[in-house]
Amino acid sequence: MPVSKIKNLILLILGMSVACLLLLVVPTRLHQAQSEQELHAQLEALYASYDIELDRSILPNSIRLYAVELGGQSADSAAAAQALLGENAVLQSDSTHFTSTYRSENGSCTFRSDGGFSAALETGTPTADIAAASEKLLKSMGFETRGVSEPERQSAGVYSVRAAQTILGVPVLSEGLRLRYTNSTLDEIDGYFYTGASQITRISEDACISCADALTAFLSRRDALGWVGSKILRVQQAYRHTESASASMRLSPAWILVTDTGSFCVNGLSREVTAWEGILPSE
Repeated sequence: MPVSKIKNLILLILGMSVACLLLLVVPTRLHQAQSEQELHAQLEALYASYDIELDRSILPNSIRLYAVELGGQSADSAAAAQALLGENAVLQSDSTHFTSTYRSENGSCTFRSDGGFSAALETGTPTADIAAASEKLLKSMGFETRGVSEPERQSAGVYSVRAAQTILGVPVLSEGLRLRYTNSTLDEIDGYFYTGASQITRISEDACISCADALTAFLSRRDALGWVGSKILRVQQAYRHTESASASMRLSPAWILVTDTGSFCVNGLSREVTAWEGILPSE
């Protein structure tokens, strides 16, 4: 048999195998989605029985997340520094396990082990579109985001924009980054930038609890939390930075519940519910 016909036969077999897999996977996922929607409807009724307003249309489908470790900080930080400061950015000799500082003729930037980040830029080119320029820069630095805020005036000629980081498609609970422009030229960045996402390792056996589980955990703890609200305004899945003795950065899945009288965080693994006073993830 000619080689070309053998190749076509192999491609045909592979195509049929993929089609068979899709026939198995798609109905399963549809069933899971339908089951989750049914749970949401039951939750809506359950909350109503406690005189708590919960609109099931605001409830998102759960994403299968695990606790993860970001192991590529050194490489990612170096790449981000070069994207920001130029190819001549050099790691400084006074850098430690806790801080890494890079410098070039264009300025300097520092990465902290807790995710903190700051940069001071000495040269730059004015831009006509601050938001678009910021989004392009952050992407080149490996900072994934769902978008940049509209410029906010700080003082005469000084504007800033903000961006929240996402990892594996979900927001990270942090202040994100603030980029400051003076006379349309970027001169300062500060906030939190979790590098290392190029090497992600799963470190938990269990996956994050579902949206329904998080709402059930909250309902069962509402009295202990002293919650006296009457409405759930927003529910969102996110990652939360957790302390680690290792050099790598760890993130754990969580659910954020925004109510009419405060916000709460449900640990995606332990189901522990605590009041949340930090930055809320962008929608």
